[in-house]
Amino acid sequence: MIIDMHAHLGKSWLGWSPSFFQTASQLNDYYAEFGVDKACINSFKLSYDPIEGNTEIAAAVKQFPNRFIGFAVISPRWGSRKDVEAEIDRCVQELGFKGIKIHPSLNEYFADSPVVYPVVERAIHYDIPILAHCWSDTYSHPRNFANLSDKYPEAKILMGHMGGDHWLDAIHIAATHKNLYLDTADSHGDLLVIHTAVEVAGEDKVTFGTDVPAFCLPSELAKVKFAMISETAKAKILGGNAARLLKL
Repeated sequence: MIIDMHAHLGKSWLGWSPSFFQTASQLNDYYAEFGVDKACINSFKLSYDPIEGNTEIAAAVKQFPNRFIGFAVISPRWGSRKDVEAEIDRCVQELGFKGIKIHPSLNEYFADSPVVYPVVERAIHYDIPILAHCWSDTYSHPRNFANLSDKYPEAKILMGHMGGDHWLDAIHIAATHKNLYLDTADSHGDLLVIHTAVEVAGEDKVTFGTDVPAFCLPSELAKVKFAMISETAKAKILGGNAARLLKL
């Protein structure tokens, strides 16, 4: 089984993909074409209306329940702690979502800031993973997630994009933090990235992601399928690790 842990639905906030895969039907067909069984989708309304976006994701999951798994976009700056907790409760209890997506860079808060604590604590309460944008900026650098992991070792946190340009930092940080995972979405096509991730952090700590529709699904698949790692490691990255984290 192939599971994409990092995908979006809707019009990109960056203005990317003006006509591609904006509807659930288009996205479903895209995954079917390339043999991806399931995709964890979250809304592109990351900054201007995450609550409406979460509702739209729920509709897509209802339309294609065998393909899509809902992840709730949560911004800790969207209202009070009570508001944040209420939206997570709604998404998990009423909408059946299986994870949370946060984007420290876009929403301009540090990933290890106290404003994030209510989100992490709710995720721990429901035992669901957090997919976090992880890049080379000061908001979402791998070091921020190391600090967050130290405070909440029971949380399950996926470092989306594997830290971007600072992928080597992310890999070594994941290796020393049991609850931090690496996401392959746009984590560069450099020859040694995925190989190093498996060698240093371990094949159980890497999950497949694409950031579709921002990035190209077949290209993201190829990075894993043709990586210099074992077939067992490829199977874990492409679906096995995600299935474990999502309790499928």
